[in-house]
Amino acid sequence: MRGVNAEAGRSRTLEVAIVLAAVALCTLIATHSVVIGSVAGGWAYPYIAAARGRALGAALLAGGAAALLVAGAMHLSRTRPASAVTLSVLGATGIQLLLWRIYPFTPGAIVRSDNATSYFTAALRHDPAVLLRDYEPLARAFPLHAIGNMPGKILLFRAMHAFTGSPDAMAIAILLLGNLVGVLVFLVALELFADRPVAVAALGLYLFLPSRTVFAPILNGVAPLPVVLALYLWIRFLRGRGPWLALATGAALFAAVLFDPTPLGMGLLFAGVALADRLAGRVTTGRVAVGVALAGGALVAAHLAFRGITGFDTVRQLARVAVEAERFNVWARRPYGTWLAANPGEFFLTLGAPILVVTAWGLRTRQSRSATATWMAIAGLASVLVVDLLGRNRGEVTRLWIFLAVPFVLAAAGFLGRERRGALLLSVAMLAVQAGTMLAVLGFVIP
Repeated sequence: MRGVNAEAGRSRTLEVAIVLAAVALCTLIATHSVVIGSVAGGWAYPYIAAARGRALGAALLAGGAAALLVAGAMHLSRTRPASAVTLSVLGATGIQLLLWRIYPFTPGAIVRSDNATSYFTAALRHDPAVLLRDYEPLARAFPLHAIGNMPGKILLFRAMHAFTGSPDAMAIAILLLGNLVGVLVFLVALELFADRPVAVAALGLYLFLPSRTVFAPILNGVAPLPVVLALYLWIRFLRGRGPWLALATGAALFAAVLFDPTPLGMGLLFAGVALADRLAGRVTTGRVAVGVALAGGALVAAHLAFRGITGFDTVRQLARVAVEAERFNVWARRPYGTWLAANPGEFFLTLGAPILVVTAWGLRTRQSRSATATWMAIAGLASVLVVDLLGRNRGEVTRLWIFLAVPFVLAAAGFLGRERRGALLLSVAMLAVQAGTMLAVLGFVIP
């Protein structure tokens, strides 16, 4: 009985810490008392509105709805996991769209804005075949965002234009595609933890990440899709499924390069999963080596085939994008040294206070049921460090590093498990509240 009471006390302490941390951060944001970015580094998100009671009330209602949604999905997952995932995605999409009513600009206005994204009009100007064949000279005339990117985002907009010309409809499609990343997070969590409610918990935490919500109409939320797919395929291969999964991993990584190479910064997560499985005796060193060879071969084959068919040289364009990124940093006067500290600061500030509290608590207490969660947290911290030291992104990492939230979400879901349901639901609720608070006062995307 004493042990049960002690465990209940620890859970209550964690719940209180989650709420206090989230309330403190939301208060700082609502009162314009914290800088997201770096003034010295040459970039910070501007505050564009005072905190309004109506908007903050809507954020609180969204938090309550998010918690109820995840609670229902976790219960449903025990018998109908597919229905639980569908309910989570559709319900989260509705809540996210309602939260966006807080923001002074509509998602459709952001989608069609060349200042905000650049891809809507660029997709109208060029046939896909011409775009790929002559991408380098054409890219020089693109607006700012499109100049320094690979063609995948323009191709996605081109595909959406085939179905609709409505920017509002495209914004919803982008939001749904971003939420599909959450479905892959669910599948990865299911492989890692073999527990449906825990996998639904990971899905819920990912869907309501503040960084995802405030950039809902922007393709940075879609960018992790091929990389997280590759991670899922890689785990399936390591755990004894067919060799075709390693080949599919390489193909998914090529799609990631074509769309947005930044999420390849999750590479340490692939290595971490392989190392954890090797130490646990679930996979042999030989199988890992075979998987790396097959995935690498498929990646190279996809590059060669794509170049032969379309004339697009992926390697050459990757080098050009790297040059453009450095040129932008010089033009925008964003000194590298300043962002070494400012980038992680911005990332963890907007990742969500509950995720930070739960991850820190899990690492400190070393939860025995979740050695996997510890691996995910360590891989996440290492990935942030490596991506930061690369120096490619200087500021704006709230949107650029959405992919780095994945290991922390998996860690938090594993640390909480199904036993700390109260802490989990509070985490989901406070993530939605933080997202609503940020939308209420900060200008993340201005058309």
